[in-house]
Amino acid sequence: MGESPEAVVRSFFAAWEDATPDGLASFYAADATYVSSARWALHGIDAIKAHYQEQLARGIAGVRIDVKKIVADGPTVMAERVDTFTFGGKTFEIAAVGVFEIDGEGRIKRFSDYYDQKSIIDQIEAAGFGVGA
Repeated sequence: MGESPEAVVRSFFAAWEDATPDGLASFYAADATYVSSARWALHGIDAIKAHYQEQLARGIAGVRIDVKKIVADGPTVMAERVDTFTFGGKTFEIAAVGVFEIDGEGRIKRFSDYYDQKSIIDQIEAAGFGVGA
C-alpha cells in the first residue's frame, strides 16, 4: 500500500507551492470529480487539468496552503485550511474546507471544495481588479 489518504492530501497541498497543471492533475484518478462550492463540477482528469491550466495561466502564483485541521476516516479526508496566493502582485487569503475521497491507488477520486465566493470577490475588488458578472 502507498501513502495514507491523509498523506496524499498533504502532498497535494504541498504541490501547490510549485504548481503545474500536470503536477496537480497527477494526484487525480482518471475518472475523478472536482466540485467547487457546489457552483460547478468537473468530471475527468482532462477537465480538471484544463481548469488548473486556466487558473495558473491567469497568473495565480505563490500558493501556500496552511492546514488548520485535518481528519481522516478510511479513504475520506476533510481538511480545514487557509489558502494564500498572489495575483497581480497582491496577496489573497481564502478560508476553505475540502473533502477528499482517495481511491485504492492513492489518487483523488472526488474533491469537494467549500469556500465563501463573496469573500474572494470582495478581496479582488478591494485590490482594484474588476470581477465580471
